Amino acid sequence: MEVTICGQSAWQYWRTPPLLRDAEIDKEALRAWWAADPGRKTRVPWPSARRRKNMRRSEELIDSRMLGELKGVSLPVHVLVDNRAGTCKSDLVVHHRTIREDLLKHRTSLGGDLYVLSPEASLCYQPANGDVMASAKKMFEACGIFSLVPQCLRLAYVQKCLVEEGVLTRDFFGSDGIYGYSDERGKTLPFADPEGEAIGWTPAFDRFDRVGDLWKRPPLTSVDNLAVMLEHFEAGPRNPQRRALSLVRNGAGSPAEVYANLLLCSGNAAGGESWGSPELNRRVPLSAEARALSNTDYCIADALWKESRSILEVLGEAYHADREGYRVASGRTAALECMGYSVAELPYNQMSNLELFDAVLPSLADKLGFSLCNRTVGFLERRNSLHASLFGTTYEQESAGF
Repeated sequence: MEVTICGQSAWQYWRTPPLLRDAEIDKEALRAWWAADPGRKTRVPWPSARRRKNMRRSEELIDSRMLGELKGVSLPVHVLVDNRAGTCKSDLVVHHRTIREDLLKHRTSLGGDLYVLSPEASLCYQPANGDVMASAKKMFEACGIFSLVPQCLRLAYVQKCLVEEGVLTRDFFGSDGIYGYSDERGKTLPFADPEGEAIGWTPAFDRFDRVGDLWKRPPLTSVDNLAVMLEHFEAGPRNPQRRALSLVRNGAGSPAEVYANLLLCSGNAAGGESWGSPELNRRVPLSAEARALSNTDYCIADALWKESRSILEVLGEAYHADREGYRVASGRTAALECMGYSVAELPYNQMSNLELFDAVLPSLADKLGFSLCNRTVGFLERRNSLHASLFGTTYEQESAGF
């Protein structure tokens, strides 16, 4: 029997860094690490403890990979099965009947009769009553150059081991990484090194050289590819995924950049401002004078409105600052301004606090050359709801638990 991981489970698979996904786990070492914390439940929560004689084939397939490539996937795992397989809902799997056979054309083999839906299919083939903003955040991430590691003890253990082994360190990765989404012409970067080798996933380190839950990587898909998939599924204009995709653009580099785009560019109906469609993480080549100020040949604009020569820099909580604070960012701003760009900065703490956001918004509009939406009662209600949906919870609500 073929089993296909779908829905949120498939999405968790695709957002797990391959370095963590493919790392081996020593069961006995994991058992000792688990038992060392007196606050954890006494029941051993990994697959070897779950095996029983009457396990279904789907459970066996999932169980055998829980410490392998499914480390970042929460339990129970949602899977598509043949219509003859019968229903199943256990602590390991939830069966979903394969209503559309053509859906199985959009999957990747994990070997041994186990498959996973493609990023496009896992994001577009969702319940009809889905959360639009939650879907938009996932699509922004998939079409962008970052991933957030699923919150899961299996991955936390592997990450701890790799840090201790000197693998998850800044020195190990050196200058490798993704720097921007598009070049100075607006063309998507090749995401390859000078020798033509594909650039892999790299962890983002904070200014104290600590690795967190954000990784940089080539895009998993694009807005155009998601639109094609929605057309394939014949999703109408009221479909939550189609509505979510209308808010998304390619190239976001962090959750903070996603928040800024949804607040400033999602439009009146969604509760956001209507500041057009900026290009995200596009390279801006620098003049000789600007290079002297910034000590680099180009800058990466978090959000660029090319026609008006306006740039918004979104300052995240940890990953935009170098070891010396914002000195490098300040040099970049001076370089861009000497070339005639208007540059505005939006720190995360000013976005996340609604009162601070309201206070800074007129200044941002003035610097970037936009006007604010008319503050009607209806708009303010939608704006407050949008802000609460973005900052009232974590970027990715689901946790993979163990």
